[in-house]
Amino acid sequence: MTAPPAFAPEVHELLFEHAQQVAHELGHGQVEPEDILLAATRVNSTAQLFRHLGVQPQELAQRLFSLARRGSFTQSGKREYSVRSGRQMILMWRQARRTGAKELGAPQVLVAVLQPPPKRFLFLFRLRVPPFWAELQKAGITEATVQRAIDETRGAA
Repeated sequence: MTAPPAFAPEVHELLFEHAQQVAHELGHGQVEPEDILLAATRVNSTAQLFRHLGVQPQELAQRLFSLARRGSFTQSGKREYSVRSGRQMILMWRQARRTGAKELGAPQVLVAVLQPPPKRFLFLFRLRVPPFWAELQKAGITEATVQRAIDETRGAA
């Protein structure tokens, strides 16, 4: 049995510092995927990916911040991670084990949380794409484009 992949130091920075800070700034009681996405604009390796895609991280962060859902949770301290965030991290971890990855970096976390909310409810009713996610799509930030940028930058290194 292979050893589980380790988190690169930048993942700790992304998840345990920046995502916690974003959740606090937005008044969220839990860290949501949107908080992690906003936090990714503050980490060097993911900011480089955004730039590779022609998007300035600070400008994207400002636009997304203005569209992010606000909460009323004002207590300080560490926030738990939502079920949706946890589920996306588990899927990322499983994929990494299948591919034999030894370490997971912030770019892999970014790809994992770029899975947008469902487009349908009970497979019958269409749901409107929330403005936060619509802005990401408009900027060209999707699972596929980020994965392609990872592959391109890895090939250039």
